[in-house]
Amino acid sequence: MEELLKNISSKDLEKLKMIFSMIPGNEPKEVVTLRVFVDEYSNLIKQNRSRAYHISVMCAFKHLIDFFGKQKAIHEIGLKEIENFSSNLQQKVTRGYRVYFRTLKAAFNKAVEWGYVKENYFRKVKLPKRQKVNPMFITSDQLSAISSQIKSEEIKNFVVFAFYTGMRLDEIINLRWKNVDLEKRVITVGDENFTTKGRN
Repeated sequence: MEELLKNISSKDLEKLKMIFSMIPGNEPKEVVTLRVFVDEYSNLIKQNRSRAYHISVMCAFKHLIDFFGKQKAIHEIGLKEIENFSSNLQQKVTRGYRVYFRTLKAAFNKAVEWGYVKENYFRKVKLPKRQKVNPMFITSDQLSAISSQIKSEEIKNFVVFAFYTGMRLDEIINLRWKNVDLEKRVITVGDENFTTKGRN
């Protein structure tokens, strides 16, 4: 039976649903598969979030679909299934699994809002505690040592500017003179033409 279902296309499933709905006393229920949810959520993210975030979301969904299959109905994914998926994800992506897990938790919050699932079981799974490490940063002396190895003056200025402002690459590239107040020594990041990652 399972093998048979794997060979049925999504269009065939829609036809089967129509046939069953014609049987007297049968109330057709809307079954939302992972494929459908991923498509809908992807379209939402494309419109409202950055390209980088959209890529991260799709990477997280790829792990989810690889584990469950794209025809899995999302209302069938319970706490035990999410715990098993979480363990699998930790083994496959030892460093970045927390980001993917957090991304999927946010996605399933939307699934709850849309009425696709009753509860977001990602919220109930506790990830193992992470070893705390000292934050990594370079000192002014290290910056000088790095800068001395850069031959291009433009690149050198770029690196020094990034160090002292803490701005991201996209933020620097999209900076315009209207965003710089030399008198007050203030840079305004983000305007009507450029949206920052945090939209602030």
